[in-house]
Amino acid sequence: MNEPDFHPRCWWCGAIADSREHRVKASELRKSFKGSDYLVLANERPSKFHGPKSPLMLFPKTMCKTCNGARSQPFDRAYDQFVTFVRERPDFFRARTSFQMSHVLAGEPHTSANLARYYVKNFACRIDERGFDVPKDLIDFLNGSESMPNATLVLYKDFSIMDQLRKEGTSGHSHWANSMVSPENPSDGELEVFIAEIQDGPIGALIWWNSANRLGITFSARDRVYLRLREELPHLYIHNNS
Repeated sequence: MNEPDFHPRCWWCGAIADSREHRVKASELRKSFKGSDYLVLANERPSKFHGPKSPLMLFPKTMCKTCNGARSQPFDRAYDQFVTFVRERPDFFRARTSFQMSHVLAGEPHTSANLARYYVKNFACRIDERGFDVPKDLIDFLNGSESMPNATLVLYKDFSIMDQLRKEGTSGHSHWANSMVSPENPSDGELEVFIAEIQDGPIGALIWWNSANRLGITFSARDRVYLRLREELPHLYIHNNS
């Protein structure tokens, strides 16, 4: 008689999940914080964590080491390059309504698609963390599909927090994320709606996925990326509650 397998499984490949993805990449955390004891908000309560490997900065074990390592390394590199540009030249984006991704991400092929796939990997971890199966079109996109039929993924800008932090004497660069699902609990049925955003400095990525709608817009489809003000895009309540 076989014993039941209670090991969590990698949402991408189905192997045993033995790796914890960072909610914010460790390289960005090291740049943002210089000390060893930082104050963050977890479950609406102030909590202290010690360095980028703090459990507060990690998802549960949602992926295997291969998928979270070598398989997705090109995605991580594209994100590192993009966020470094945002950190060093945030005002490049201030007056622009669009920009050429090849100008920002230079030197490696497929960087725009790989940047989009970094965001999708992070969003997928958030879905799995909530107890839902990751939608197939998100996984297909990570595996090389050019779009996600039921999803829209766009970049946006919002300088309000950065400008406020600059007035207080900091660089203004910060990181945050938020998400919502419907239904709220997997016991109430399969995932119907997922909305989330990740923002670094003044630039963020917003995704909305709906099982009932055909969407299919992804910022990486063209080299010229349109950059909307966050207030012009849907689901603003997600942003205001970040």
